[in-house]
Amino acid sequence: MRFIREIEIDAPAEKAWEVLGEGFGEISNWTSSLSGELDVGGIRTCESSKSFGSFKGGATQERLIAYDPLSMTLEYEAISGLSGFVRRAGNRWSVHKVDEGHCIVRFTATLELHGIFMLPSPVMGLLTKSPVDALFEEL
Repeated sequence: MRFIREIEIDAPAEKAWEVLGEGFGEISNWTSSLSGELDVGGIRTCESSKSFGSFKGGATQERLIAYDPLSMTLEYEAISGLSGFVRRAGNRWSVHKVDEGHCIVRFTATLELHGIFMLPSPVMGLLTKSPVDALFEEL
């Protein structure tokens, strides 16, 4: 299942990319719910004191699997710390220039669920709406 959220930000695209892309390992600099550093090998560990959508509180490891500063996109997958009903989870972030002072940041999440938790995409989108909104607000 895949769901997409986006927000327009009053900042140049290059500044948003600096925070999201170049600062992938310093997520705690702009969000209060996660902390982590990008380790050698492209894996960051995020600590969360609360649940975030389908992710339980605690440590989650995420592996960077695609990174393109020219197109301002990055993609990562969770490799540990998933809830029991999540088989696979990944995110793709992209930054799109609107004009010199504005950009759109897009968050595309992909989840593979199993068991009784195989909810339709619109339902899963509603369940993760609040945590993603909070993340966007802090960004």
